[in-house]
Amino acid sequence: MSRTVIDWIEALKSEDSKAIKEAVRALGYLGQTALAPLLEALQAGSIPPEPLAEAFRQIGAASVEPLTALLTSSTRREQQQQIIHILGLIRDNQAVMPLIILLEIHTDPAVRASIADALGNFTDLRAIPPLLSLLADDTPPVQARAAVALGGFTRDPRVVNALLTGAAHPQPIVRSGVIQGLAKAGTDERIVRMLNRMVEDSDPDVRQLAAAAIQYQRGDVMAFQRITSINDSAVQHAVARIQEDGRLDEDDMEAMRNSNPRVRARLLEMVTEDGKTSAVNLIMPGLNDINPAVRQSAIDALVRLGAKIVPTLLEVVQTHKSRFTRAGAAEALGLIGEGSAVAVLVSALKDAEPQVRAAAAEALSHFPAEDALIRGLKAAARDADADVREQVLLALKKFGQEPDKENVIGRFFRRLTGN
Repeated sequence: MSRTVIDWIEALKSEDSKAIKEAVRALGYLGQTALAPLLEALQAGSIPPEPLAEAFRQIGAASVEPLTALLTSSTRREQQQQIIHILGLIRDNQAVMPLIILLEIHTDPAVRASIADALGNFTDLRAIPPLLSLLADDTPPVQARAAVALGGFTRDPRVVNALLTGAAHPQPIVRSGVIQGLAKAGTDERIVRMLNRMVEDSDPDVRQLAAAAIQYQRGDVMAFQRITSINDSAVQHAVARIQEDGRLDEDDMEAMRNSNPRVRARLLEMVTEDGKTSAVNLIMPGLNDINPAVRQSAIDALVRLGAKIVPTLLEVVQTHKSRFTRAGAAEALGLIGEGSAVAVLVSALKDAEPQVRAAAAEALSHFPAEDALIRGLKAAARDADADVREQVLLALKKFGQEPDKENVIGRFFRRLTGN
C-alpha cells in the first residue's frame, strides 16, 4: 500500500530515527507536492522542529518563496525563528533580501539573533552590511551571533577589522563570538596576535575558545567541536536527571549552577523542547542569572511553554523578590500575548524597580490597544526614570498615541511635591 504525503509528514513525529530519515527522503523526492501540507504543519506546530526543517531542506529552493511569504505574515516569534532557521539550512540566496528586510523592521533580540545565524550560512555578500550592523547591536547575544556569522565573510577587510575591534568588547559572550569568527579568517599576523592575547583573557570560557581557535588554525578542525561536545554532554546529563513531576532535587538545581554560561543557556533550551511545564522551577532561577544570555534563554524557554505558564508568570510579576525575575516574567508575558496578563502588566508599571517598569511597558506593546492599557502607559509616561519613559514612549508610538501634555498647574504641583 502506497503512502500519501500526509502519511510521510505524520512519520516525522516518529521516535524512530530511521523512520524519520525515510520520511524526510520521501518528502524531498515529492518536492513541491509536499510543500502545502508541510507549511500547514509548520503553522499548526504539529511536527517536531528539526525533522520538519530537514524536510524543507531536502525540497530546497522551491521552499524559499512560500516560507518567506509565511515569515512576512507571521506574528509569532517562535514561528518566525523556526522559519528563519529553515531558510538558513536551505542556503538559497533568494532568501537573503527578505531576511535583511525583516531585520530592518524587527526589534526583538531573539529574532535578530536568528537572522544573524541564518545570514552566516549564505555566500551572498549582501549579508555583510546587516551583519556588521548587528555586531554593533545593543544586545550582547545578538552581537555574539553576528560575530560568529561574520566568520564566513572574512575575506572582506571590513569584517576582519570589525571583529578585531569586537575582541575588546566588555561582555565575554561577545568576545567568544568574535573568536569563532576570527578562527575562520586565516593566519593574518593581526589575527594570530589577537588570539594569542585572548588566551590570557579574564574569562575562562573565552580563554578556552581562544586556545581552540589557535588549534583550529593549525589544522585541528575538531577543536571547536570538542568543546561543544563536552558542553552538550553536561547538558544531556543534566536534562536526564530532571524529574517529570517537577519536584527538583538538589542535583537538578546544581545543573543550573554550572560555571559555564553556555551550558546553563543550552539546558534552558532543552528542558522545554517537549513543551512540558515540569521544569518550570529550573527555568525561574535562569531569569535571575548573572549572565544576560542565560536570562534571555530563560525568557525564551518560558515563551515556548506558552499560555499554560501564564498563571505562574502572573504571580511571579506580582510577588517575586528579584527584580530580574519580575522583569523577565513580564517580558515573557508580553511575548506570549495572553490577554489576561494586561491588567497585571499595567500594575507592574508602578513597580518599585525601574527595570521591571520598563519591562512591563515593553511587554504591553505586544498587546492590542485597549483603554486601560493606554491609560496605564500614559500615566507611566511621567515616570522619574529615563529608561522607563523611553520604553513607554515607544509603546505609545506603536499604538499611534502620544503622552498627555501636562498643564502648567500640573507641572508646578509636581515640582512642589517632588514627584
